[in-house]
Amino acid sequence: GLACGLPVIVTENVGGKEAIKNGYNGFILNNKSRTLSVIYKKLGSINRLNCRKSASDNYSIDSFAENIENWFEKALKTYNTEIKF
Repeated sequence: GLACGLPVIVTENVGGKEAIKNGYNGFILNNKSRTLSVIYKKLGSINRLNCRKSASDNYSIDSFAENIENWFEKALKTYNTEIKF
């Protein structure tokens, strides 16, 4: 989807929604806000370059490595009193 420049539609209950910005690179569908038919009509308004940029920003190897590093730093700070090296 995003890496190919295609906007995506996700629901609030799925993983990956943290990478979606409503109206920028896709839409987050919830029971209260929009119907699917309304979102389909708006898909063409999304700039496909935004989708590709979102994919590279969120799912590149550099982004993945940074997320893993941040996770380990947080884990070490949280459990520093329990883990002795």
